Amino acid sequence: MSIIIQAGGGVIQNEKNQVLLIYRRKKWDLPKGKLDPGETLEECAIREVKEETGLQSVLLKKKLIVTQHIYAQD
Repeated sequence: MSIIIQAGGGVIQNEKNQVLLIYRRKKWDLPKGKLDPGETLEECAIREVKEETGLQSVLLKKKLIVTQHIYAQD
């Protein structure tokens, strides 16, 4: 049986086109996290970026892509 977990995140880019990454679990990654009940993907992306980066003002300029990763349960 497979479990599908929905998550949202974002690419944060400054005026110099530098991308903000976070370092967690010994890996560099984009800020992202699981959807809360009743939350849209866009709301989740903004919330997770704020929580994981400490940024206060986050705007969603455009939706990039949706990907799916399906993990089998042991």
